[in-house]
Amino acid sequence: MNYKRLHIFNGIIFLVLLIVNIVIYKNRDNGYAYTEYLNYKQLYQPSELQSITKTRFNGSDSLALYFSQEQNGAVWKIQLPDSTSYTCKGNPVIKLLEGIKDYQLKKINGKDSTIHIRLNYVSEASYKKKGRTRTSDVELMQVSFPIQDKKSYSINHWAQSSEYTTDKEILIAKQILLDSMKVIPSENSVSKIQKIGSYIYKKIHQQLGTPNDSMDIYSPLKQFTLAQQGKSEIWCGSYTNIFSFFANTAGITTRSVWVKGEANGILSAGHNINECYIKELNQWIFVDLMSNTLSLQTKSGHYLNSIDFYNLHQLHSNDILVSSFKNDSIEKSEYDYTNSFYNNYFNSNINFVYYYASQFDKKLYNSSEKIKRYISKRSTFAVYSNADSISNAKFYKKQMILLALVAFSIYWLITFIILKSNGKR
Repeated sequence: MNYKRLHIFNGIIFLVLLIVNIVIYKNRDNGYAYTEYLNYKQLYQPSELQSITKTRFNGSDSLALYFSQEQNGAVWKIQLPDSTSYTCKGNPVIKLLEGIKDYQLKKINGKDSTIHIRLNYVSEASYKKKGRTRTSDVELMQVSFPIQDKKSYSINHWAQSSEYTTDKEILIAKQILLDSMKVIPSENSVSKIQKIGSYIYKKIHQQLGTPNDSMDIYSPLKQFTLAQQGKSEIWCGSYTNIFSFFANTAGITTRSVWVKGEANGILSAGHNINECYIKELNQWIFVDLMSNTLSLQTKSGHYLNSIDFYNLHQLHSNDILVSSFKNDSIEKSEYDYTNSFYNNYFNSNINFVYYYASQFDKKLYNSSEKIKRYISKRSTFAVYSNADSISNAKFYKKQMILLALVAFSIYWLITFIILKSNGKR
């Protein structure tokens, strides 16, 4: 065997694999990073919120419910549709009645709300009467309680922050909240958002434009100060940074959401917004100071999050009310599609990118963290998309090529050592 040719052949393969990996690394932002694709419930039902995680049908006449939090010691009163009731301990077990029926469950030794459930129960005997051979089954048709079937995330998992903020600036922000914004710690979250948002908008909305690069390394408070003094322009990212800084300081968990539009490599939209978690309502709501939007509601009073708003916008629904800062007060008006700021961004190609708190960690761009994110499933954001073609195919392709380089390098080294020990070079 010509071992010299073998070494040359191995060298060529190694060089090809190395070049391919280098090219992928240089293009790592073009879909090669691992992305978490989450569903609506994962984005909007936090792990702190009690939810139904499993049901267990005994096969004949009862259905047990299991929750995200243990029910040891809990006592439930089950109200049946025939007006009878009974109690049970631990996880509630519903005694099923034939047909589509409404049941009411109430924890009599806890503070949880009453749960209303509509079930469709068909027994084996009923199927038999119809000449059908089938075992009993039950459908959960409606429920007033959240159902969580996949991994959920805590509220603080999303909290936006800035690595450039100091403890001194947080103290200054607290004083601004109290003295200038008139935010009272005991007032409700929506009221705080309106006061914070209207104050920020009033002070800096005339500075809308393109900030210089130095603004990217300033703290949110300094960005706000420079914009207020007319020394720098700001854009949507500046607004989200500044608002989240004051909102989080006021005790309202706020996250950053990027509206990203792309089709066939063509950028069609790019805009940053905020979402605030309203603890009194157990829900996230949409806030965008750049468009002077303090909140969005349906006419029945339900607050909207980003996806709710997008869906209604796509349908041209007339059921949207906008709260904005106008004439030194907060006004509520019907959503105007003809002059809507979001006509520029809410197209059919957009994804919603939700940043994790880890996105704002000081260590994010350390060499070790970069390597970990490149070779493993360490995403700092999640994506919600209606597109059918989204996947992590490029990430797994990158992993295979990287693994091939490592495996071939080991093979080549072992081959070289063996041949050298045998005196064959």
